[in-house]
Amino acid sequence: MASQQDRIIHLLNRFGLGASAEDLAYYGAGSWEDAIEKLLNDDRPEVDVKIAESFFDPGNPGLQRMSQLQGHWYRRLIITNRPLQHRMLLFWHDHFATGSSKVRIAQAMLSHMDTLYENGLGSFRSLLGAVAMDPAMIIWLDLQENTKDSPNENFARELMELFTLGIDNGYTESDVREVARAFTGWQYRQSRRRGNRTIGFAMDRDLHDDGPKTILGQTGNFDGNDVMDILCRNPETARFIARKAWEYFAYKGVDPETLDRITKPFVESGLEIRSLIQAIATDEQFYSPKAVGTKVKSPVDFCVGSARAIGVQKLERADASRPVPFGSLLKVATRDMGMTLLEPPDVNGWPSGQDWISSATMMKRIAWARLLFMGEQQALTRNRRRAPPFTAREFFKATTPAELALELINVLGATTTPEQTATVVSAAEAAAGGPLTTQNFNAVASQAATVLFALPRFHMN
Repeated sequence: MASQQDRIIHLLNRFGLGASAEDLAYYGAGSWEDAIEKLLNDDRPEVDVKIAESFFDPGNPGLQRMSQLQGHWYRRLIITNRPLQHRMLLFWHDHFATGSSKVRIAQAMLSHMDTLYENGLGSFRSLLGAVAMDPAMIIWLDLQENTKDSPNENFARELMELFTLGIDNGYTESDVREVARAFTGWQYRQSRRRGNRTIGFAMDRDLHDDGPKTILGQTGNFDGNDVMDILCRNPETARFIARKAWEYFAYKGVDPETLDRITKPFVESGLEIRSLIQAIATDEQFYSPKAVGTKVKSPVDFCVGSARAIGVQKLERADASRPVPFGSLLKVATRDMGMTLLEPPDVNGWPSGQDWISSATMMKRIAWARLLFMGEQQALTRNRRRAPPFTAREFFKATTPAELALELINVLGATTTPEQTATVVSAAEAAAGGPLTTQNFNAVASQAATVLFALPRFHMN
């Protein structure tokens, strides 16, 4: 049976943003059950991260704004002291996959992020309703083009196929058409006043089909809200969401007994997402050998987790108005590994598991050591820039290269054999070429991390 510490580390790896020393100190102060309670009901104030004022400048090009927004999100992931809320934001961004390349309105994507964050642990029905009225989703799935004279079925199909019931799970093509009719007239509106753009949901009754509709065997003058009520009352929605959550947080291929066990409190709570997360986190199967250490880290998990493990969030929090460039570094690194936040590959979200690993992406993962410690970054002009983003020495107690190698293994939570440990130590000593100094500290840490990041086991949690 896993120890208390092992369970808490597993909890933080799956429901948090990695098991950093800071998070272990807070969530690991009691039992693993206490850690779950703290994750689910964290009453600490969130660290406030405001996006740069230039984001709202009407003269700021749209592409630049979207890039700013991506960096802003990565920075929030680094700084936060509420890791579960941000983990849920990532989960729902994958579930309600919405891409900036089609939406093209940065303010809409910012609002979309906030919608997922604010509703991520509450009522699934409320979350679904907020997403359906979200301008980014309206644009992404063509609700703006869905009118009584020309119904567009894109949103209706994805609502049932991807968001609630699951593919081919109890609905027909007729249901898709009728759901599309129910959502006619769901629009977004934007306006500019004194250079500021506002954007929000708008119901156009003139474009809405208010005639009778038959959906999943029920008939009435349904609108979109009625449809979402019907879908959320359908037991298949609860099972679909529970299965997807289990496979995201635990492992692929949940057995029927476990699925029933975690779905029951979800249904009894009226589809409260917090109840589902608690059911998964307290289930013994979640701590089984089938779950622990078997999941390939996504690029975001790999990069954000290692950065938070080192402690860089302390730097960002210390000067929120003049951030250390981790948002930019993370954006470059995860993009090169195949994952760009705000830009999922399609409506199904991102791949998972072994799909994250290839010879090309593995090279980029190893290169993250130099990007993290040395700040090596390929600028838009293609000119390489080298500028360590922080002085690593302030986060470590080591006084020799060997001590730094061992401390780095411990801080990053790496599992190494004696031979692998010796290799990391040798790499650190070779990089130092002598004593460990302030001048060579980052380079030594970078080289030791490079060896660690090359170990296949390091990419699992």
